[in-house]
Amino acid sequence: GGFLPNALRMRFKNAANTSVVQHAGYTLALWEGGLPHRFDPDTLETLGRFSYDGALEAKGVVQRIIGPELPFSAHPSICPQTGELWNFGTAYGATTHRLLVHTVSPEGQLRTRALPMRELPFVHDMALTRRFAVFVLPATTFDVPATLLGLRSPVDSIAMRDAPGKAVLVPRDGGPPVELAVPPGFVFHWSGAWEEGETVVLG
Repeated sequence: GGFLPNALRMRFKNAANTSVVQHAGYTLALWEGGLPHRFDPDTLETLGRFSYDGALEAKGVVQRIIGPELPFSAHPSICPQTGELWNFGTAYGATTHRLLVHTVSPEGQLRTRALPMRELPFVHDMALTRRFAVFVLPATTFDVPATLLGLRSPVDSIAMRDAPGKAVLVPRDGGPPVELAVPPGFVFHWSGAWEEGETVVLG
């Protein structure tokens, strides 16, 4: 649509069309960058946007202007031992970007841990082990000015660098994250993860 219709347009249509999860008594249709949509699993009737009682609504004036909804990825992981649902999102900031790590209890209470990032990572999936939530962040760049000016879509503004990425292992007990260098490249989906002694294996 060109410059005028798209300049400073930061609210993108949430299609809620990527995956579905049932957890804590809710059936949710998920997208990449916004709120889940709750629906009736028997009639498929849409019941509305779902923010976990406001926990996924952005706080602060600046953040609400940039994005009023916190992203909730389409690829969560549910722990078979604890019943917790783990998920994530990435949030752009004026000076510091954040990797948001969400944990939802079996009863449906959501808490979020925000990890500051120097660069805005592009990550589509995560994995869960007994001790860690695992994220692999490729070396990507976003042309944020071009997106804000409406010259490029968010997807068109992504570029891969031929440089190492990093794996971020977030301890499930709340300890400090562990960062490890990984070879250049990008993986959309993980089939699973597990631990062999002190080694974390991704598949």
